[in-house]
Amino acid sequence: MATALKAAKEYLICSLCKNNFEDPKTLVCLHSFCKQCISNHIVEINKTESKPRGFECPTCRKQTSLSEFIGQRPEDWSAMLPTNDALSNILAALNEVENTSPLQCPKHFDKEVEFFCEDHEVFACSICSNQSHKSCRKVHSIADAVRKRRENVSVLTNDLSTQISETEKILNNRQDQVELIESKEDEIKQEIVEMKKQVNDFFSQMETKVLDVIAEVKHKELGGIQLEINICHQIIQKARNAITEMSKTEEKNPLRFVEKYNDHIKSYDERQENLEHLLQNLTDLKIKYLANREIEKAFNEADSIGSLSVERVRGKLAKPVPEGTVQDDKLAIKLDDIKESKELSETSAVSTSRSQSIQPGIEVARVSPMKTVSVASVGTHANADSDGEEPVPKLRLGEPKVKDQETITNRERDTMVTARFLRDFNVAIDKEYECTIEGAAILTSGHIVLTDSSNKCLKLFDEKYNFLAITKFSVSPGDLAVISEKEVVVCLPEMSRVKHERIDIKGKKITAGEVLTLNERCFSISFNNRKMACCSTSNVYIFQRQGSSWVRDASINVNVTNLKCVALDSAAERVVVSRDGYPNRSIICMNITGLKLWTFTHEEIRLPRGIAFCGNKILVAVFDHKTIIQLNGKDGRYDGVVVQDSCLQWPCKLCLSPKGDKMLLTQTHHKMVVKDKNKVLVFRLSKSVLAERDSPK
Repeated sequence: MATALKAAKEYLICSLCKNNFEDPKTLVCLHSFCKQCISNHIVEINKTESKPRGFECPTCRKQTSLSEFIGQRPEDWSAMLPTNDALSNILAALNEVENTSPLQCPKHFDKEVEFFCEDHEVFACSICSNQSHKSCRKVHSIADAVRKRRENVSVLTNDLSTQISETEKILNNRQDQVELIESKEDEIKQEIVEMKKQVNDFFSQMETKVLDVIAEVKHKELGGIQLEINICHQIIQKARNAITEMSKTEEKNPLRFVEKYNDHIKSYDERQENLEHLLQNLTDLKIKYLANREIEKAFNEADSIGSLSVERVRGKLAKPVPEGTVQDDKLAIKLDDIKESKELSETSAVSTSRSQSIQPGIEVARVSPMKTVSVASVGTHANADSDGEEPVPKLRLGEPKVKDQETITNRERDTMVTARFLRDFNVAIDKEYECTIEGAAILTSGHIVLTDSSNKCLKLFDEKYNFLAITKFSVSPGDLAVISEKEVVVCLPEMSRVKHERIDIKGKKITAGEVLTLNERCFSISFNNRKMACCSTSNVYIFQRQGSSWVRDASINVNVTNLKCVALDSAAERVVVSRDGYPNRSIICMNITGLKLWTFTHEEIRLPRGIAFCGNKILVAVFDHKTIIQLNGKDGRYDGVVVQDSCLQWPCKLCLSPKGDKMLLTQTHHKMVVKDKNKVLVFRLSKSVLAERDSPK
């Protein structure tokens, strides 16, 4: 029965998200995908098209024509595709069978679990209870474990109900605060609009007064000038008439010429007298407008149109803190460290200037009681005051919040990672046609280990990129992490397991090790300082290595979806995750208890993939931008671009060598040529980075 269920599960997985189908939709080629997955695929295919042209099946590339979706947006096409009712019914039936079937032992597949170990909080079969849990103090039968919990279920239910009630009160209170912020935002906007209207009305009134004066001056001065113009026209016209008459009578009528000659002289004298009088009284205008510089000075001296103060007071529902109580830093929510993913200039914009460089989400000013924040002041960071008090973060609206790459100081440039492309190598072996490298790692010896989901295998290469060994899996593997020079762990998402594989470099072989069963599918994994982080679509699990066993330290619900990759720093104190898919585009850094330290986001980066710590820096493969960028691990500040080479097509996973002198980069996309998809890129990292890398633990 278990074998049949396992075989059935392999055909009920969406090839895009690697999870069980959710609302499966069928294309004309009869391939099925989750509704959200195929919708994301459709939007990505058509995002650069001015006119949508349909889309190809992600599996077989068969075209689905646009005729079926005429008049609809690409975002709505998936809802118009036929639902695969057969798959939906099979999934429902399979879930029902799994819920009613006995639980199988993860180590002994032919055994059912009969016991529950309270010490390790795991189920065990009869063999495990006598071997792995022989020294445990509290190993009970399933019936005893159920009875023990049923005795306390009513108390727990009451506690949970009380917890829900108290939380709902807090939730309502917080919602009131949200409404308060929004209402205040509207009030401030309205006040600014009124202020703007008053300024515009003032200038309109002043403009009318000045234009009225100009019209009056124009009417008065133009009257006198027009009279002078008319006199000039009369003199010219009479003088021309006299010349014409004299020329006609001089030869044809001498008597008339003699008779009128004296009249012409007399008329000339009269006109000349008028002309001399006009010249004596002729004046030119000098028109000059003197602006009121006091207004201009006032605008120049005003560096803001108002100030915004934020004061935190004790909440109405807040309980008094007993004297002498020490706050637990692991559980405390540090409001002063909260970072928003949206830029403040977009929500309270007074200036329209915006930096064109990649900018992370900026800090929202959070202050202690009786401290204020001036929106008109400059600076996103402030130094500590001389008296040791916490400084108040300040932000000037409209100024860039992150320096462009060109303005990075020499000191900051010293901490920039630089990478130089060395070579690439082919990972396809024997008769393999296409490879999809889901994970990559470099051992201390320089040997390389890769997971290939297309061929369901783990491959070993030497330091000169020659193939050495391979081991096959029954399902497609995911990411991998190095535990030691002789051991790696591999994610098996379809089985919700992490599998150990032992590496024998001298013997050129790979042998299977123990298996760790997880609560859900995990696609990415990272190991450092005896701690392992496993990442599912929405959770991060932290395990501690104790001898040959794993003990779970923490389960972190990130409260987001579509988590893609995870990385632990060398001290295993911070964990950073990337989110995949539209519109998710953030990188989140937390401590290992789940407290969020910072978030990096940018509207143009929608597909951050592989991620790795490089000392106090973080390298991120940006799938849609075809670059490797660098973030500051302390505060998530964007430092610059590490790799933007013509060899990059669709960067996916990246890993660094233990020495920090080498980086591997995998690429995958259905549009890539197979020979390029089968290559892993190798980069040499700068020497300056090595001094800053944390020493391997």
